[in-house]
Amino acid sequence: MGISSESPKCARRGRQFLKALLAFLTSQTYNGHVKAVVTSKGQVTIPKPLRDQFGIGRGTQVDFVAAPDGIRVRKVVDRSKKAAVFGCLKKELAGRSIGELLDELRGPVELPASRLKLKRT
Repeated sequence: MGISSESPKCARRGRQFLKALLAFLTSQTYNGHVKAVVTSKGQVTIPKPLRDQFGIGRGTQVDFVAAPDGIRVRKVVDRSKKAAVFGCLKKELAGRSIGELLDELRGPVELPASRLKLKRT
């Protein structure tokens, strides 16, 4: 069961979102500590592994939040766009398991014996 071609733009956005979600969920986390220097314009470079892990690219908006232990940087997520993707895929994903969706996106994989207790339906 694939994503229908009734609304190609919606299906394309949905596939892009799901591929990005899969990449994020399977990516390595960044545990390094990097020092950065603030430029005369007040700019700081976010380390590449963090940019890759959180999908921060050119033009991505971030929030700076004052916290008791320092400054936190958060990627701004446009929830209306995310809701639109989930909304247009609701019919397409109905009745499908996560395993089926992952198999469609990346192809079926052989699970190690230690993971076989998590059944796919």
